[in-house]
Amino acid sequence: MTTREIYFKNLVFCGLPMGRIGYTYKDKNGVIQIGKDVYLELRIDEITVEKSVKSMREIEKSDGFMFWNNSPEGELFFKSNWDVIGKSLSRMILNQK
Repeated sequence: MTTREIYFKNLVFCGLPMGRIGYTYKDKNGVIQIGKDVYLELRIDEITVEKSVKSMREIEKSDGFMFWNNSPEGELFFKSNWDVIGKSLSRMILNQK
């Protein structure tokens, strides 16, 4: 799925003029991290689309970028790793090791 297709997927499912698009990356130690969400305008005029897609492409160029969370790769990753992610988040929330 191209960056532009992911942008339009967010536009269709969000239905608001602004939206957050999340991504996942590997840090310098090789640990998979959920990145900060990116705030983008979600409109169909070509200027806004190009500006938003350009912002997404800049993030894709960053070291360790893996995928956008709502891309097919991201959806598969979260679906197949949900147990591990859930346990990790629970430990963080409860401040346990």
